Amino acid sequence: MTPRSAKALFRLTLPGLLVTCALPSDESDTVYVTVDSGSHLVHRGDALTVQAHAWRSTPDESDGEIRGASFTWTISDPSVARVVPAEGGRAIVTGVGSGRAMLRAETKDFEEGAAADVELRVANPVEIDRVTPESVRFGEQVTVEGVGLGGVERVFLGDGALIPDSASFLGDSVGAGSMRFWVAYPASSDRLLAVAKEGFSASAPDTTRVTRRDVFETEGESDPIIPLDGPVVREPDVLFRNPALFLEFEEAGDVYRFIRSETSQPLTLVIHQAGQVEFGIDAVVSPLPIDDPGADWGMGGQTQRCGNFTTPLPAALPDSVVRVIEGPASADFEVAVFALNSSTYRMDVRRGRPRPDPRIEPDRFEPNDHCRLADQNFEDPERRMDLDEGAVSELLTLDYPYDLDWFKIRVPGEFGERRLVTIRTNPLPFGAADSSLVLNYLLDAEGFGSQSRGDGAEQTIAHEMSPGDYWIVVADEAGVPTRYGLCVALGTVCSLPTAASSPSRRGR
Repeated sequence: MTPRSAKALFRLTLPGLLVTCALPSDESDTVYVTVDSGSHLVHRGDALTVQAHAWRSTPDESDGEIRGASFTWTISDPSVARVVPAEGGRAIVTGVGSGRAMLRAETKDFEEGAAADVELRVANPVEIDRVTPESVRFGEQVTVEGVGLGGVERVFLGDGALIPDSASFLGDSVGAGSMRFWVAYPASSDRLLAVAKEGFSASAPDTTRVTRRDVFETEGESDPIIPLDGPVVREPDVLFRNPALFLEFEEAGDVYRFIRSETSQPLTLVIHQAGQVEFGIDAVVSPLPIDDPGADWGMGGQTQRCGNFTTPLPAALPDSVVRVIEGPASADFEVAVFALNSSTYRMDVRRGRPRPDPRIEPDRFEPNDHCRLADQNFEDPERRMDLDEGAVSELLTLDYPYDLDWFKIRVPGEFGERRLVTIRTNPLPFGAADSSLVLNYLLDAEGFGSQSRGDGAEQTIAHEMSPGDYWIVVADEAGVPTRYGLCVALGTVCSLPTAASSPSRRGR
């Protein structure tokens, strides 16, 4: 590094450094001082070694260092730091108290030489300088600026812990830096408190005000519209992410409207309820616009909508929701989030389908997560389940957590006739241990039907049915993707496939 680049890097020399030395021995060349400090920050009680250099400037800018020069060191505020000269042009600076002070190095040999001034900061291992903005809602971020943020373990705002946005960190992990944090319920107005792993803590100088509504909730306005055609959110395939949304128990639910122009790829919606919750969370996904004839479906956990009927499925509410949006009439969609108690939740929208277990691939009926996709499958002779053509026996998959599979079946017969139909399912896990729970439901055109019954893994519906079309809904209630067998037959004989059967793979 040349002397001039050293000056630019550390910005350690004063304006107008080129001062001519009047001593006869120096031939009137300009002498100036630079200081190598390595850092402008010193922790309280720690020592920093600095190195001074004396230089003689020349007209051709090939400045030469004056070897063996000696220096005088001073500090502007001894209550902040103290400086002790050492050999070879060095000095030891020790942090005393939090604050800023100016370190000066002057040459003893050239009285007219330009001194070097270095501003030093002495700080505790963790200090908070500023938090912006001054007022926030749940689901928004605050930017924290200070010292030692890389070692901060927890950050609190009043009654609640904030969620770190680790990818936003800028600066030195132990020195000056900045980082953003998501404001989540139950945070409240207060001075932000940061706690480091070693037990050090620091408070912000000013109060941050928290409005106890999330960023998407506005009085008297329509549901928020969120475009998904922008760039991904830092990591591949994430189009939307907010880990600090808030649903009040008193509200009917949170509603979001997502719009996109790219429809060639499926999307995955993931909602996860944070903290200790008692009742769980649900979300119903419906296509937009709602009044479109092709938008007469909605897929949820406890609620399914198809045409003019809405059917409750008596499944337990989980703490997570996973929905895959794909197929026709799924370009723009609405998400309605419900819970039975006040909840903080995270919501992500990603490109593609989830693949939690590569051994469990989508089967040949996918996509079939709602009734209209099942109707389309029924129009395909290769996917039609018409019991007049014989019993159905399929090895299928619930290929992501809380997956739903819809199948349309046709029961043959004459008007007024009743036929006994048996529907059976059983999970077929790869290992001996099985924590999956596969349930099946039978729905008619009015949304009424039967739920499966079973003492173990196998679930059965045996129901006398009039001729006509019905839907079977198979649900993963445990959030455990699995292979499963499905059989549908007239009468009581219904043979389930085995794990050794040829799988019904997705035909696309």
